[in-house]
Amino acid sequence: MREFLTSGKVGNIELNEQKRIRKEINERWDALGMTEGLKGVVKEEDVKALAAAAFADACRPGNPRAISVEEIEALYRSLM
Repeated sequence: MREFLTSGKVGNIELNEQKRIRKEINERWDALGMTEGLKGVVKEEDVKALAAAAFADACRPGNPRAISVEEIEALYRSLM
């Protein structure tokens, strides 16, 4: 998440400006005690219930890519 800006030009944002923005975002995240991903937020024992809830969400059928509960579980784990 913190690395959403990449090298080169993104839209009208030059590399130096991207670095400044990235630094400011990281400083604010740190000041708020925010972590990257779901580390320390989601526990392994919660993954199955969270994935089932995400799969059952009314918005899921509108997603252009089909996804299974197992894939959602894997996504959660990859962010932990």
